[in-house]
Amino acid sequence: MRIRRLAVCAMAFALAGFGQQAGEDWRQSMLKTFLSNCQLTKATADKSSIVTAGTVVVLKKDNLVLYSTANRIPPGNSYVNGAIKAGFMSSAYLKSGNARAFVAGEKLWLTKASIEPKGDGVVLEFLSDPFDDARYWGTLKFNFAKGSPPPAPEEFEKTLEQVVGVDASSDSKTAQAPARPSGGQAAQVAAPVETPASIPPPPPPPDQPPPQPPTVAVGMTKDQVIAIMGQPKKVGNISAVKQIYLYPDFKITLTSGKVTNIE
Repeated sequence: MRIRRLAVCAMAFALAGFGQQAGEDWRQSMLKTFLSNCQLTKATADKSSIVTAGTVVVLKKDNLVLYSTANRIPPGNSYVNGAIKAGFMSSAYLKSGNARAFVAGEKLWLTKASIEPKGDGVVLEFLSDPFDDARYWGTLKFNFAKGSPPPAPEEFEKTLEQVVGVDASSDSKTAQAPARPSGGQAAQVAAPVETPASIPPPPPPPDQPPPQPPTVAVGMTKDQVIAIMGQPKKVGNISAVKQIYLYPDFKITLTSGKVTNIE
């Protein structure tokens, strides 16, 4: 039975905040427990490729705006009142084509998890697969209630599950993605070769009927006879209007240039 890892992560965040030993930094305890259950994805420094694949998450909400990795500063999104709220510069980046709004059902790599320095929320960082040779990245912050300790386990679990879930179609803790080689060229991955099922040979073509023997008929002209039979072996001129064409198997009599007898 598949364990809902993201739910475990949420439980770990909150439990770490409440079950710490005296003097222990709750932020470090929370992240340590979180990362023991959720595998982060390691990307190259320029975010152009995946080095080690980790947890794959599926969005459940629309409007997560991520910038092209050509932008070295990622955009910040927030989860507010049941919806993802994009940063104030997102509209301009979307119009310029340097950003993309991800919607429910799309999958992303989870590359980072952190606690805000003020301890007022959890920040997750995402990286997309390539779209037209461009990857996108950005963050999503889950704010804690002001002036309150980290939320109870069930509260944070419910909030997190409203937004993201673990991809159930693959084992995200062991999946590996190929890294892009130096020079910016995509790695060439050979496709698996499938062995087709045994196919019987096609049946032989039907027997062709034997060619029709050359046929000469009474009334044909001399030219028609030659076209069918070829030039005669011998020609006998009986009279000014009568000739005999001799072939190996035929004796053809022509009168006034037309066949009058065949022997």
